[in-house]
Amino acid sequence: MKKTMMALMFAVALPALAASPDVYFSPNGGAEAAVVSQIDGAQKDLHIMTYQLTNKNITEAVLQAFGRGVHVSIIVDRSQRNPTKGDQYCCAAKVAKIINTKLDAKHPIHHNKVIVIDGETVITGSFNFSNAAEHSNAENMLVIHDPELAKKYLATWEVHAAHSEQY
Repeated sequence: MKKTMMALMFAVALPALAASPDVYFSPNGGAEAAVVSQIDGAQKDLHIMTYQLTNKNITEAVLQAFGRGVHVSIIVDRSQRNPTKGDQYCCAAKVAKIINTKLDAKHPIHHNKVIVIDGETVITGSFNFSNAAEHSNAENMLVIHDPELAKKYLATWEVHAAHSEQY
């Protein structure tokens, strides 16, 4: 009985999604290509929250979106401020030179892995936007086309942006 009561106290009702999510796994399960494809289709804006941004193909897609007029805002973990491992950490520093990039230093680790595209699509899961996530780690990722869910993620993005500092 006690266990049942605890479960009821923490139950959260989730709304039905507007569409079934696309599901990806890694290594080499198509997650990187899916992220790039979704970014390539962005028309208005990209809001990115990620622990690290080290995947060059994803970074290039973000830079190309910015170049075609998509508004891009990024929050990364503070560990990306002074990368010490050379070229594998180049991407966050590279985008921060031209794209509004913030460091979330409030939390011990900013471990979000989220991209909200045009206020309609959410990419999320354990998949870091890194080379290791695509090629060696066991990761999962969802691409969810649901404007109501996107609003919730955008609200969370705003909370983190408010306490983050410029890269």
